Amino acid sequence: MDIIITRSVADAQETKTSFSIPGLSPRIIPFIELTSLTDGIKRAQELIQHSSYSLLFTSTHAARLCHSLLSPGLTTPCYCSGDKAALFLTGLGYSDVHSAHKDSLALVEYMIKHAITYAGTEKLLYLCARDVSHDIVSLLGDQGFNVSSVALYETTHKNYLSPQELAYLTSPCSKIILFYSASAATAFVEIVNHYHLKTALHTLTAVTISDIVGNILKSIPFSDILIADLPNEESLLRTVTLFLNKNQRDT
Repeated sequence: MDIIITRSVADAQETKTSFSIPGLSPRIIPFIELTSLTDGIKRAQELIQHSSYSLLFTSTHAARLCHSLLSPGLTTPCYCSGDKAALFLTGLGYSDVHSAHKDSLALVEYMIKHAITYAGTEKLLYLCARDVSHDIVSLLGDQGFNVSSVALYETTHKNYLSPQELAYLTSPCSKIILFYSASAATAFVEIVNHYHLKTALHTLTAVTISDIVGNILKSIPFSDILIADLPNEESLLRTVTLFLNKNQRDT
């Protein structure tokens, strides 16, 4: 069965490489694009060069940009919302990496529980996208943390489909489509409405990383919408595996 990865190209390539589920043929159709912000990168470079910060991440892409463009020391403390960004940094040689194993709110809770002794003294720098849907700075600031943020990139929605992508999405064969973010889900709904595709997607099964993402897709008449138990890639792929196993039993 084909499985469609809707992430940005860089993240989707990593996901495609990590696929090890038998019987799946991954295909990338990105519904979002990530664009670096020159001013934000310059601002972050200035901050890191002139002061010591512990870094906060809620996306692997922010960690990727930080490493390649900001060059913080490998001993810089890094706090990540999920395991993927943490593993990415650890793999590059960063020695002081921590994971909240879940999402942005879990990262806030992790900081309050494990790093409360640093509140008000250690400076935290949240490196993120321009359009993040959460306010880590305010949440941690209310708890006494000295925290600021810099947007390193922005997310833009894809607003077109190539003839090949359009034909593929509306083909009658059963497919799975993965949604990792609210941005990708919103972009997909916009595309569906623009091309009037609602009646042609009944063979697609959507698998989403959270209830929030799933709710965005409720207006689309998929064959089914499945929600991962936890908001991480491992749980998402486990949900796919369970679906495939059930599908095989039913057939």
